[in-house]
Amino acid sequence: MDILLGLALSSHLDFTGEYNQIHPHARLEAESISVGTYYNSEENVSVYAGYMYDVGPITAELGIVTGYNALETLQPFGRLYYEHHSGTRFFYSPGGELQSDGTVTQGHIFGVEFLFKLN
Repeated sequence: MDILLGLALSSHLDFTGEYNQIHPHARLEAESISVGTYYNSEENVSVYAGYMYDVGPITAELGIVTGYNALETLQPFGRLYYEHHSGTRFFYSPGGELQSDGTVTQGHIFGVEFLFKLN
């Protein structure tokens, strides 16, 4: 089991809104399970739980997350990341942006996260 503190920096592509790009977080990883909390792109606190699946050098993480305004409930999330030997992770996540007419625009979130193990 690993206890991690981290800081992620993100870039939102194909979105029309302005989003927070700095995401401090705390994370627990045990076997293939992840749970944690972070300051999200909408400047809210999110809590999540996920399952990590390694595919060669890439890890797919799928789970549920809170803290986003669009649905005001649990939402699914997915991301792909590559972990550099230094502990730095480069990630991609698909995203959606709720428009004023009720439609959802699809976008892309790219980023890097710096992780520090506490144990």
